[in-house]
Amino acid sequence: MQTRHDIVNRLVVVVVVVIVVNVVHVTVVEVILIAEVVVTVVVEVIVVVVVTVIVVVEIFVVVIVMATKNIAGRLSIKTLKKNWSTHFT
Repeated sequence: MQTRHDIVNRLVVVVVVVIVVNVVHVTVVEVILIAEVVVTVVVEVIVVVVVTVIVVVEIFVVVIVMATKNIAGRLSIKTLKKNWSTHFT
């Protein structure tokens, strides 16, 4: 027959084991949640950087196209003036 001391010791061991398991479980869950938040933030930063790069490239393309059209427009006006002056003077 078990003594009262043995029963109390076993109860204490069971309570300690349950507390440790709960603490470890909560810690693991918190670590997983923190890792999930970190991954989400990293993915959002990558998306923002990619979108920013795309916008900057689009702006450069628009600037280059507008500059090209402007130069072509000036050349064509000069060409028209030269052609006009040679044909009608």
